[in-house]
Amino acid sequence: MEGWRIGDRAIGVTLFGGYTSAICLPADRVFALPAALSFEQGAALPTVFLTAWFMAHRQVHPEPGERWLVHSAAGGVGGALLQLARLAGVEATAVVGASHKIDAAKALGAAHVIDKSTVDWCAAARRIAPGGFHAVFDANGVSTLQASFEALAPMGKLVVYGFASMLPKNGRPNWPKLAWDWWRTPRFNPLTMTTSNRSVLAANLSFLAAEAPLLRRGMLWLLERFADGRLLPPAVEVFALDDAASAHRRIESGQSVGKLVLRP
Repeated sequence: MEGWRIGDRAIGVTLFGGYTSAICLPADRVFALPAALSFEQGAALPTVFLTAWFMAHRQVHPEPGERWLVHSAAGGVGGALLQLARLAGVEATAVVGASHKIDAAKALGAAHVIDKSTVDWCAAARRIAPGGFHAVFDANGVSTLQASFEALAPMGKLVVYGFASMLPKNGRPNWPKLAWDWWRTPRFNPLTMTTSNRSVLAANLSFLAAEAPLLRRGMLWLLERFADGRLLPPAVEVFALDDAASAHRRIESGQSVGKLVLRP
């Protein structure tokens, strides 16, 4: 890729198989790729790490010695949260959905790993943190939200950033199931939250374009730590762009680790 800056705009031009692709962005939305990262790792970085940074440092505000529970901890955002917990001195418990993901979660900084394919994750979490967790990060949706809220310590925060358990596993929406899942999704009562001193937060950076200056600060914070090695590049599985269907099947299988990237 070749790049130029013209006024306040950044222009990137890439050649793929004889075709030219040009992208024009505000210059403050473009960042230098750290030398230690491949282009594929760089492509996987912004969405997952910026989401994790926003939840961890703008919503939860970690303190050393706190306990976090991270669902989907071997995935892109989950793995990023484990690394941010490690940097902040937080004791992170990772919940994964298959045994082959345990080592990946440990390598990213998890103090404890729960494989929910072999044990009751709720019971295991209670044994690890009898007094509850200071923060629980949940991208599963209806399948775990209520239990995640109940796993909080007083003053704990449940951060919701996805609804994976409500999504189809075969590429086709199941409308009756979606309706049923929507109906049984927990509605958190503010009276209960007040008396228990527990909070529910939510995040989706796709709807935060107006906060670009804030997100830029987050990206610069992250890139500094990638450059000096305090953060590790995200694990990536790479698929050809014309094989995007295989990438979707891989996501739906629940067996992937890290982030999936499509290469033109």
